[in-house]
Amino acid sequence: MKYKDNLISVVVPVYNVEKYLKRCIDSILAQTYKNFEIILVDDESPDNCPQICDQYAKQYKNISVIHQNNLTPGASEARNTGIESAKGKYITFIDSDDYVHNSMLEVLMTTLEDNKVSLSMCSYKKVDDSFSFKEGEFIKDDTFVINDFNAMNLLVDDQTTSAVWGKLYNIDLFSQVRFPVGKHNEDMFITPLLYKKSLRIGMSSQKLYYYNQEGESLCRSEFNINMLDMIDAINFWRKEIKSHYPRLIEKVDIHYFSTLFSKCQLIVLSKDNEINSIYKVYKKEILSNFKYILGSKYTTRNNVLKLIFLKLGLFKFFFKITNTYKSSI
Repeated sequence: MKYKDNLISVVVPVYNVEKYLKRCIDSILAQTYKNFEIILVDDESPDNCPQICDQYAKQYKNISVIHQNNLTPGASEARNTGIESAKGKYITFIDSDDYVHNSMLEVLMTTLEDNKVSLSMCSYKKVDDSFSFKEGEFIKDDTFVINDFNAMNLLVDDQTTSAVWGKLYNIDLFSQVRFPVGKHNEDMFITPLLYKKSLRIGMSSQKLYYYNQEGESLCRSEFNINMLDMIDAINFWRKEIKSHYPRLIEKVDIHYFSTLFSKCQLIVLSKDNEINSIYKVYKKEILSNFKYILGSKYTTRNNVLKLIFLKLGLFKFFFKITNTYKSSI
């Protein structure tokens, strides 16, 4: 293989995923690109994951395990530990409840090296436990390159592209860049920085990362205060875009207000006083930008209705009634 001398460090944060961990590790071991190391970072997992990690490390020389105390929520500390332990020229991240196509590393490496870029990415597929694929199903598509402006534009259009998984990075991109410790949606805080440092990003349209929709995760759990970290992350996007990509300011602003609407819908269903107090803050911010939101070409009809409901004081009533109706079906 053309790039066989380039070592890839695969960082896998591990926490409470006993059901899926072996599937994840096995999918990495099955890669057609063979020059990689796997760094399993056990974030003080309360199940049998630590033992599973140790068993794999004993069996495979290219697997190492780091057991560390889980001091903060989220995967940031585990990923940072992986970055600092990585020996590869390149690095990628895979969540331990997800898994990957056996050609993912090869495609990402080829996309990166052929296009002489420092970051490459593929697409993903949402899957559940019933999904299965056969090795060798991959059909190579043409790859293409976008600049950091277009990458940021894509990020605002599709927030899932902020995920650090499904990407291959030159390890140098993480010089002076680390995941924010104690934050959820931690990917969202660093992806704009990595795009800006890369300047050019190699893209493959192939869906080679399998994003698991089963089990527990922050985005699939009941609403809690940690979900509001997303608001901080999008505010960070706004600052970055204002400084470096001013043509995207209106688009990211409306994305921000759309996210506020979504969080307000969840907040009105909460019985937590702390969470409910945040509703008033978000409502005030939205209404103070009423004309801007209403007049923007990026505001959807759905959000126009939410804006009007909020203005008329009907927002809480409408979404509580709607939720009650859905629950009764």
